[in-house]
Amino acid sequence: MGHTPWKLTPLPYKVVEDTFLPHPKIFHRKRYLYPTSWSFTSTTLGDDSRITMPVERYLLENSESEEVWFFGCSFTFGESVMDDEHYPAVIQEAFPRYRVVNFAKSGNGTLNSIEKLQSLAKTRAKPKLIVLGYGQFHDDRDAKGSHWRKSYAKVPNRPLQDK
Repeated sequence: MGHTPWKLTPLPYKVVEDTFLPHPKIFHRKRYLYPTSWSFTSTTLGDDSRITMPVERYLLENSESEEVWFFGCSFTFGESVMDDEHYPAVIQEAFPRYRVVNFAKSGNGTLNSIEKLQSLAKTRAKPKLIVLGYGQFHDDRDAKGSHWRKSYAKVPNRPLQDK
């Protein structure tokens, strides 16, 4: 009778590659594998943004390009899609004269995006355009409702095992 206590369930995928690349601009690359053998790769830069163009272009890019900044949640970040498939990367491909920067993060709400924007405004040049990916569910995240808090419950610490 009644409700059972809420429990954290394991994620349905595993990280099969977690690489920090030794480069000053780049990178952290993760490859996720789902039980269906489908996988995707997510690569982030030193400024915590997700790449929007091939890695080689970051090494050669002209830093004088005007920037377009994207903020939002997993939809904008491109959770579960390859580095060249999330919509800021598609925008980058369509408008190569700009440098599209994807600052979105899975689980972010509007307030998280505003905080990140305020932080960046202190250290970076003003962008040409700012795009905020918004979903109505961000309202619950911003208010830190009980449903949102439960989804971010801490996983109990496990002791490290000797090899």
